[in-house]
Amino acid sequence: MRKRDVLELLIRGETNATIAHALAITERAVDQHVSAMLDRAAVDNRSALISVVLLGPSVIAV
Repeated sequence: MRKRDVLELLIRGETNATIAHALAITERAVDQHVSAMLDRAAVDNRSALISVVLLGPSVIAV
């Protein structure tokens, strides 16, 4: 699953360019995966996404 691979690299703090290179996909594909994950988690940025993934959705409700 590419989204899981992208997410693991996001958690490490990698940029879209670095993720794209590591996974041999385009930066646009990375951006699309990140956008889909942001929408699904109902958050606006990568930091919030990582918080939801690691700590659960209740962390955003504060």
